[in-house]
Amino acid sequence: MLQRMLTLCGGYMSSINAEGVVARALRAAGVERERLNGSNVTQVIEAMRPALRLFLNATHSSQLLAALEQLPAMSSGPTEQVIPLRSEADLVPCRQAARAACATVGLGPFALQKVATLVSELARNVVKYTPGGTLTIRANPTSRSVVVVAEDQGKGIPNLDEIFSGKYRSRTGLGLGLAGCRRLSQRFEVQTGPKGTRIEAEVNFDGRQ
Repeated sequence: MLQRMLTLCGGYMSSINAEGVVARALRAAGVERERLNGSNVTQVIEAMRPALRLFLNATHSSQLLAALEQLPAMSSGPTEQVIPLRSEADLVPCRQAARAACATVGLGPFALQKVATLVSELARNVVKYTPGGTLTIRANPTSRSVVVVAEDQGKGIPNLDEIFSGKYRSRTGLGLGLAGCRRLSQRFEVQTGPKGTRIEAEVNFDGRQ
């Protein structure tokens, strides 16, 4: 529990500041480090609020607090959410799932923005250019990674090499979007054919997030 709290805080501030904020909150709440658990973590989080205002702006402070409040329910193993894609309205739960996944693995604002962009772009492509499909968001706290998988039942993408070479210019913007998604990812894989396309992208912690 303590390491997970430090990891979450470390996504928004330096590791030294994270350690200091958590240590002060533990003392203020009267909780020993080795005794931090699901039953007392809430009071430690409450004790942390004043210190967060010194290090983070209001938006980032709220994001971190929301992530910390999920600590009691977090597991050490991977979690997965599958969202059907049929219309533009389905993009809303996709973005919500992306934020939850980043919070689960302790990714900060920089990584959150990358995952949110990936999710929005891939989900929108499925809705806009195919009969439909699914978006799977997988969070793995152990590797501090978020994997996004978009699958559709479309006709496939016939010109992938041209798209990723940077030479392709589509009137719809599809190629530019896929190339941008690949740049945002540590891993980006595409399987496509006449029966549909599967795109898997991974974002993980790299020390700047």
